Amino acid sequence: MDRIIRLRRYSFITTLLFFSAGIAFGQANVLPKVENMGVIPVQWEEASNQPLSSAFQTKIDKLFYQAVVNSKRFRVANRNLVSKLWATPENRAELKSRYELDAFASLNVVVGAETLRLVARIMSVEFNSLINETDVFSRPSLTTVSDKQLKEKIEQLVFRMIDRLPVDMRVISTQGRYISLSGGRQQGVKVDDIMPVVRPRVDKLHPADGSWLSFKNENVGRIKIVEVKKQTSVALVQSQSYDDAIQVGDGVKIPDIRSRLHFRRRDKLIAEAKSQKRAPVIVAPLYDSKATRKPVDKKIYSREL
Repeated sequence: MDRIIRLRRYSFITTLLFFSAGIAFGQANVLPKVENMGVIPVQWEEASNQPLSSAFQTKIDKLFYQAVVNSKRFRVANRNLVSKLWATPENRAELKSRYELDAFASLNVVVGAETLRLVARIMSVEFNSLINETDVFSRPSLTTVSDKQLKEKIEQLVFRMIDRLPVDMRVISTQGRYISLSGGRQQGVKVDDIMPVVRPRVDKLHPADGSWLSFKNENVGRIKIVEVKKQTSVALVQSQSYDDAIQVGDGVKIPDIRSRLHFRRRDKLIAEAKSQKRAPVIVAPLYDSKATRKPVDKKIYSREL
């Protein structure tokens, strides 16, 4: 009898531990807030005996910072403050507790003899890698690239990194059928926009550095934007997956936020260019010299323009 009681107690404790572990795992995988961003100065690693000029390094540093700001995705902390405090764990803890910093954006550049390898990252305040995006520049091309082209390349790298985040703004408060959101006019939110609300979770992690590889979004409802301010907005809840499904912290993707709009416009231009390249050329019909002036031949040619 005592043995049966002990077995039942063991079974109950084991079940309780597995249940608790499941709750903890689910909570750990909930996407954290990535809203208040600090931009770290660009870090350079020389892999050749031909270092780049300090003027060029300064230019890349400025372009990276501007690209993060221009994405309109984050509230970017004061650059001088972050440059002063980012390097030590104690100061990073101060940035988190005192200034409510959520994450860092960083760019590492490996300078080779023929290439520049750029690795853009979003990192937690504890310096855990969250999202990575890489690009490679041909070093010889840097002698002919214009400032506008260089800005475009840096911006595309940063925007690709940012667009991997599954949501662009989050629910910051709820009141009956109305909710407040952390994005507004500056982020591309417009009155009458209808948007799904999701609860994003990290689905897969990179086995080497633990960065986020993929996400799962639980659909919790649908909203309609009724009021827009500079950096916040108010929405009317149109539907929910269940009663009170939409909670503070849930997220919304903004179709017209600058980074997503950038690639959508680029893809449209590429599609239009391809369409024009394949457009058929209409050749006027040839006529004989007779009064009937009937066409001798009529052809449509498809030619590379």
